[in-house]
Amino acid sequence: MSDNWVKSEILNADKSRGFLLIENPKSKTYLDDLLLSTYWPKIRLKLEETNYNYSPQKKPETEFILFPTHTRSLTFMLFDGKKLFFRGKLNCSLDSWMLESEFFLGLQKENNHDVIFEILGNSCFYGNPPELRIDKRDDEYFQITFIAGFGESWGTSSEKDILNNIDELIEVNIELYVYSADGIITEEILGDFLTLANRIYESG
Repeated sequence: MSDNWVKSEILNADKSRGFLLIENPKSKTYLDDLLLSTYWPKIRLKLEETNYNYSPQKKPETEFILFPTHTRSLTFMLFDGKKLFFRGKLNCSLDSWMLESEFFLGLQKENNHDVIFEILGNSCFYGNPPELRIDKRDDEYFQITFIAGFGESWGTSSEKDILNNIDELIEVNIELYVYSADGIITEEILGDFLTLANRIYESG
């Protein structure tokens, strides 16, 4: 492919924003089609099967993200009512894919602080520890976010493998949410909770 697309993209770019984002249009079209035509219909079906509110309801928008190579991304979420508890993201480049997830654990102020510290510092999360935020205005005083990611090159994974990983990740996050939905983690159930939470990191 010639480099004429670079010149064309520069000429047509919106220069009012003070910066230029230049993507190879053929690569963008290919990656968006991969996300929207190959993966999104099956992701949406899985989200519908959970019986939780999900987003996006309509055709999603993809976005460019700053990976080492040209990458497009598709984000999907699960809600209990209006409460967001899971966000997933499928990233596709020309040579690899990555599946990212965030689980949002809301805990009441009455939780034992030693339990909170153990969740944050447990060795099973070494290298990628959960993040703590405190919101004194909310019933969920402690908000802990578990962030995980997994990916491979296209040569080592099939479409079925990726969809299986997505299915498992959604199922694990729902199971974790149901386990902690009352906002209390006691010392008696802490071990089981940590075992379940660790599956988020192992679901790839």
